[in-house]
Amino acid sequence: FFFFNDTATTEIYTEQIVGSVRCVQETGERMKMKKPKHVIEGIGQGATSIFKGIEKGLTGIFLKPIQGASQGGVGGFLKGTFFGITGLVVKPVTGILDATSKAAEGIKNTTKLLDDRAVIDQKMRKPRVFYVKDQYFLTYNDFDAEVNTILKLYKGGPYANDHYVNAHQIIQSKGVSEFVLVLTIEHLIFMNKQTGKIEWDTSPKNIEKIDLVQDNLVLYLREPARKTDTTNIKIKLPDTQQAKTIYDDVLRLKESMSN
Repeated sequence: FFFFNDTATTEIYTEQIVGSVRCVQETGERMKMKKPKHVIEGIGQGATSIFKGIEKGLTGIFLKPIQGASQGGVGGFLKGTFFGITGLVVKPVTGILDATSKAAEGIKNTTKLLDDRAVIDQKMRKPRVFYVKDQYFLTYNDFDAEVNTILKLYKGGPYANDHYVNAHQIIQSKGVSEFVLVLTIEHLIFMNKQTGKIEWDTSPKNIEKIDLVQDNLVLYLREPARKTDTTNIKIKLPDTQQAKTIYDDVLRLKESMSN
């Protein structure tokens, strides 16, 4: 820098310090941008910061000498050239640092977002079902959890202490699941899924015989089911496969009562 006397050199370093302060201010302004909600947004904002830094660096190397020359002649031109070259290095580096910060913030917020969703999901989930008297558990099942919760909270609490076995959705008109047949150690329960109303229930010990008649499950009872006056309960099922599955489950439950 032999082109400058001591005063000129001092001005250069003074302006360099001012320029550094401006860089910090600009970085602060960028940090006030919308915070990235997740890692993808963080990387996107980071890439923007890098390109902006390169753009400003390249722009400065041309504009600074011109601005310097217009304000201070040859000396101003040389000072402008100095700051333009400095900016070519500093601006992209600042952009990279900003990009790193944004990416890190995006990763942090992604983790927080996933944690928040997990907490919300956990709060919304119905309690896990523990099956039969052994109280073993299986992979979480939304349907079983929902049905079991309805039983536990049913008015008057007639099923609050039941030991859940399983439940079957009964698909009837237009492919809509309108009813649910619930099996517990203590009861067979026929529930209206739309209203939550119990249509009837009976004890497995009350079942005399089970039969399949043209995809209809027929229960022959010793005494009428509760909420009915009949000892013959017919459940219309949509197909042979489900009829056989439900038949096997009810028969297995009935036989377990005699063991």
